[in-house]
Amino acid sequence: MARMFPLSLVFFVATGLVYLLQMIPVIGIFLMFMLAMFWSVLLINVGMIGIAVEALSGRVYRAWALVPFVFYAGYFAVAGSERMAFETLRSTYDAANQHVLVPFDQTRHSLVFENSDARVRLTPDYDLNVAYSANTTVPEGYLATRLIGKETCDLVRSSMVEPPNVIRASGIRDGGDVTKRRSDNRFCTVTLNEKPTLPAVTVKKETVETNNPVLLSRLPVRTTTTMVTMPDGNTFDLRGGVASPLTWFPMPIMGCALNSAAPSWECGMVFWRDSFTPIISGDTRYGRETALFARALGLNPVAPADRQAGSLPIDLSSRFAKIIKDLKGNKLQGQIEDIRALVQAPTSRDLHWNFDVLADNKTALSESSEDIIAALEAVAFYEGENQFMAHDNGRMLIEYLLLLPDDQFAEVETQIAALLAQAEADHWMWEITGLLDRLEATGVKLVYHQTL
Repeated sequence: MARMFPLSLVFFVATGLVYLLQMIPVIGIFLMFMLAMFWSVLLINVGMIGIAVEALSGRVYRAWALVPFVFYAGYFAVAGSERMAFETLRSTYDAANQHVLVPFDQTRHSLVFENSDARVRLTPDYDLNVAYSANTTVPEGYLATRLIGKETCDLVRSSMVEPPNVIRASGIRDGGDVTKRRSDNRFCTVTLNEKPTLPAVTVKKETVETNNPVLLSRLPVRTTTTMVTMPDGNTFDLRGGVASPLTWFPMPIMGCALNSAAPSWECGMVFWRDSFTPIISGDTRYGRETALFARALGLNPVAPADRQAGSLPIDLSSRFAKIIKDLKGNKLQGQIEDIRALVQAPTSRDLHWNFDVLADNKTALSESSEDIIAALEAVAFYEGENQFMAHDNGRMLIEYLLLLPDDQFAEVETQIAALLAQAEADHWMWEITGLLDRLEATGVKLVYHQTL
């Protein structure tokens, strides 16, 4: 005899209980970390399939089969209508964008972005020498972004730059799939304050968001219009944006989470959506609008293997060289002061650690050899708190002593040998084979200290 109620209803009861428990903040916060809001995806779908199986097998009245039928048929109908609306929108935008050709020429125009971030990928991925962005916080009122070589990138990254210089170095990551992107360490994009000198082709992006999470038949869309204005006032519009259609498989999400902006503990029930799906066509999920924009401006794509570092204008190059020279000078002085500080604080490490500028400046390195020896004497036998940090500092100091040419190294080798003579066989200095080899090559007899 058929039962009145299917046993599979227990999955819906469990879903309701989990949801109610999540509404209690003290309990809900722990359930949130256990991803309880996603449990409803499994529980509800298992429950629906279970009801269908029980109804079709005769365990309960066959009328119960209407429940999963209405659920899945209704969901697929709504999801299908959203997908149709999405494809219609995509076709409309693709057709409109196809005919947009901007008469941009970087030898006659400066490309200036008012509120768009497309410039971030244009200089490394396309044959655009420089991209400008309006910025009222810098003296010139604009920032310029260029593709620059590794040496300058490393210097900018490792230096503390104060306004009004405003120099930033940003890394380059290639690949359409976020999880498979790789860094191109040969270059970076360097941004500094610079006013465009050619007539400006301005770029402005406007965003309109339409979202109604209650009426599921309405497709949530965030559309963008990129307006390109030529110096003569002629404008060109490129359409783009993202949509959030329902996934084909129903994924009901029921749960609570902390809204840190309010702050408040908020609960809700929604169907999972394929968020941030690009409206315009393309081969990758990310970067489609940048590729569309570059095509419209007549820019040619540049493969990572074909990248070449850009060059600065003569007037800007001199200003940039002065900024870099000042940065090097400030950092060099800071690194020398850090070495001297080790005498009093063997475990310290400051902003200038690594001594890269000092290592490249052979004159300054030679002049600092006595400071390095004094710091080495302070850290070599330090046995206080954080002694391993002090020993690491000592290894670093020895590495820089080894950079000295032979005639200058000879001036400090006696002091180094004296330190080794005080060190027992298990001391960390005896582990630096490069130091031992260099001392032995100059005829220095090495003997470690023995405790009687």
